[in-house]
Amino acid sequence: MTCEEIAHSAGISLASAYRILTERLHKRQITARWVPHDISEEQKCRHLEIAQQLLHRFCETNFCKRWLLLMKPGSGIWSLN
Repeated sequence: MTCEEIAHSAGISLASAYRILTERLHKRQITARWVPHDISEEQKCRHLEIAQQLLHRFCETNFCKRWLLLMKPGSGIWSLN
């Protein structure tokens, strides 16, 4: 949700919405999304676990090898037939 959407939904100015998000809720903007500034060690570990599971699943299915073999270098088109 963008700051503009929050301001519109709440019926407040963009400046007020931004100030509430940053000063009161301690949020910061990353790639157009508002996220907590600090995450706990538990959250960091959970994010790492999920990333490792996804990587393992990706490699386990041989999708990575198939993807690399079926790419058509230089054509700008990738095919997974």
